[in-house]
Amino acid sequence: MKKKTCELMTNYVESAGNNAVCFSRYANFSFVQDMIISGCGPIGASGYLLIWDKDVLERRNDDYMVHVFLENAFLFGTDGGDIAFGITKAGLFFEVPFMDMSNDAIRIISDTFDGFIEKIADGDY
Repeated sequence: MKKKTCELMTNYVESAGNNAVCFSRYANFSFVQDMIISGCGPIGASGYLLIWDKDVLERRNDDYMVHVFLENAFLFGTDGGDIAFGITKAGLFFEVPFMDMSNDAIRIISDTFDGFIEKIADGDY
């Protein structure tokens, strides 16, 4: 992560969850496979981010039936409300409402994790 990203995540509380998990059904999402951070908290002055623990990611995606509503997408967290955050197989970070989950409702936020964090910090999602 870039220095600015780390600064924006100063008050973010990392989880002690089990992040040493390998995926079976979602192995094509390299960001999620390599993800080492989970937790929740404020991002910058305007944002909030909850990244689910790696050991529950597959189950959450199954529970929300992501494979039914979204193509080539994987959810990894939320804004603490009605917005889910995810990544496409192409590596694009996006937001989508839980209640209107569809490919048409996806809004691309960034093509990098650092850019994603900056948008969350600005409340620009």
